[in-house]
Amino acid sequence: DNFDAEVHERLRMHRDAAKETLDSQQQILLDLAKHGLAGRATFDGSEPSFVLRDTTDNGRYHLAWQAAEERGVTFFRPDHPLAQQLVTQALAATTPSAEVVFTYASHAAALEAYRNGNGWLRVAKLTTLSLGRKEEYLLLAACDRDGHHVRPDVAEKLFSLDGRVAESVTHQPPAELAQILDELQGFRLADIESRNEQFFQEEAEKIERRSEDMKIGLEREIKKLDKEITTLRRESRQARGLEEKLAMQKQLRSLEDKRSAKRRQYYDQQDHIEADQRALIDRMEHQLRDKKVEMTDVFTIRWSMR
Repeated sequence: DNFDAEVHERLRMHRDAAKETLDSQQQILLDLAKHGLAGRATFDGSEPSFVLRDTTDNGRYHLAWQAAEERGVTFFRPDHPLAQQLVTQALAATTPSAEVVFTYASHAAALEAYRNGNGWLRVAKLTTLSLGRKEEYLLLAACDRDGHHVRPDVAEKLFSLDGRVAESVTHQPPAELAQILDELQGFRLADIESRNEQFFQEEAEKIERRSEDMKIGLEREIKKLDKEITTLRRESRQARGLEEKLAMQKQLRSLEDKRSAKRRQYYDQQDHIEADQRALIDRMEHQLRDKKVEMTDVFTIRWSMR
């Protein structure tokens, strides 16, 4: 009973965590829609839905799929063409450095220590190509007025607050901001490198397990043939008459041919496994030579919080 209760509790925690993640993604998508569709859509203040005015369909969207299905409106999700269009527009937008003034709210309690303070924040996109896989990450580097690091998970909460663009910024951010961004890039690249090492280890172990399974199977068959050959040889010595002896010798030759074939198969399979190991190493080396790392600035702001 205690075990069942623990399992149910863990499942509940996983569901709650998934729900929080989904709600967070919905909020980000809704904020993007509000920005990108300003003047083109009317947003409901009580639920995540909006009406797009310049459209040929019903123009009604909802970010909760159940509500969208019940009301017969379009489910607005990240892979919807309109959402993809908004993402593309946002990525292509010009984002000059500016000062943004945020208004503190209690739901972002982690920012309490930075209230009435200011600092700098930069978002950059890290693109990597490693082992044939392309990965993209947004890195958020932030510091306070003294250049002290503000953790990314804390700084991210600034964007949950109301804010306004105060003025453009003409002076450069402190050197500490670039150093923080370099550290974040280093952490991310180290994580990718660790996963690449794990991938190589797993692939190498797969080949070794396949080799071991093959060797065990063939060795078992060869030992079985050895026993049959030994038994038949002993019986052949006791055979009476030339005809019986010849029949047994013919049967013995057949077993020996099978054993020889199994031994050849054993060594052929070993050669094949070694070829797979060499191919894995060659493939990994080739992909590592093609490794690419690119960092692109998305935007930089000087933040303050009242």
